[in-house]
Amino acid sequence: MKILSKLILFTLLSSVVISCSPDRLKPIRKLARSQNLEKKEEAALLYKEAVSTLVNAYSSSAGLNKTIGKQLLIKGAYEKALEHLEQSRDIINNDFETYHCIAICHVNLYKINRNKEHLIKAKENYKYALNISPDRPGVLYDYAQLLVFGTEEYQEAVNILTHYIYKLKTQDKNGYFLLGRSLFLLGEYDKAYEVYSSIYNFEKELTAEEKTSLDGFIAETLNKKR
Repeated sequence: MKILSKLILFTLLSSVVISCSPDRLKPIRKLARSQNLEKKEEAALLYKEAVSTLVNAYSSSAGLNKTIGKQLLIKGAYEKALEHLEQSRDIINNDFETYHCIAICHVNLYKINRNKEHLIKAKENYKYALNISPDRPGVLYDYAQLLVFGTEEYQEAVNILTHYIYKLKTQDKNGYFLLGRSLFLLGEYDKAYEVYSSIYNFEKELTAEEKTSLDGFIAETLNKKR
């Protein structure tokens, strides 16, 4: 069974008595009040089954809300997607994908309303996702994009992209473009030039537009080096 947060687990246990109908729990309570040990043991087993049923229902609810949230995210309904994804996260708090999707929602909401609170929340959720699963290429790349184009934390972006490209050995031209840009914005022009130059290794994959952009980036970097 997936791990539940302590608060949710406490709520579950508390709500067994509260949320279940009195008629269903009345026979169990009667057994529990009995002076007969066997009846008390039977009551304990029935309570355990009731708790297990409720926990399973919560877990199923988490999975359903996550699925709905992902589908709404794809459709561009970011606020509604957030509602479902956060409900899922509040039940099961160790799923990196849920945090990743929440972060993406906040990034897109920032693009719409330019509220910087969304950047803060996006960064927070990317970090949660990476704390759970540090080597997820998709999360690392998306987080690096936020750091470069959103929060403008270029050194942190370099750290993330170094992990993404070199530790994970990710052969992704977009990652190299982003790392080169991060180094350039940090004023590390020699390193930026080196990274940009290495993108020519992907020459067969580069579009005409990308080749033009790369030539421009290299010329810009060389100009700064002089």
